[in-house]
Amino acid sequence: MWQPIETAPTDGTPILVYAPGTNSWNREDGMPDLFVAVAVPLYKGIAWRSDLGDVDQGYESTGAYFVREDLRPTHWQPLPGPPAN
Repeated sequence: MWQPIETAPTDGTPILVYAPGTNSWNREDGMPDLFVAVAVPLYKGIAWRSDLGDVDQGYESTGAYFVREDLRPTHWQPLPGPPAN
């Protein structure tokens, strides 16, 4: 169940976040703005470390997690567990 982002854990737990309006050159139209992310406390609030990648001049790279001060999720939920055998 989706919860307001203000209630998200800040203890390093990876979560699923919904960040509407996140643009990316390599995302298909209609893909939901869902990302795995970890809250990172900053002196001015919270940023998000995510696999979304580093956005630079309209393109992004994926791979290692990057701290994204511009990622503005509105909701979160726990990650699902792995599938049963």
